[in-house]
Amino acid sequence: IMLYSTEMMRKAMSLARHAYSDRIDRKGRSLFLLACARAEKMKTEKETVIALLKMTMEETNLTLNEVKQAGFEDAIINALPSGQSAKKCYVKSTLESLTA
Repeated sequence: IMLYSTEMMRKAMSLARHAYSDRIDRKGRSLFLLACARAEKMKTEKETVIALLKMTMEETNLTLNEVKQAGFEDAIINALPSGQSAKKCYVKSTLESLTA
């Protein structure tokens, strides 16, 4: 699915796949695949990873602590919202803070 096949992307996809494991939309499509499709629109691998993790945190019970435990680099951890703020943020603002 993703354009990148690196350890960082594989970890992000694994976390997202697990978090979305039983989630489908009204048409019966996997929300994991929809999140991947949205994240794939980013320009760089790092942006794609951040977008996928952030959307997963917003739409599932994935926590920042779980992302940290997976061993992502500080730049990715710092670009993600913590706590309940994950439910209120947008990917664009997170990506802008990373590239600023």
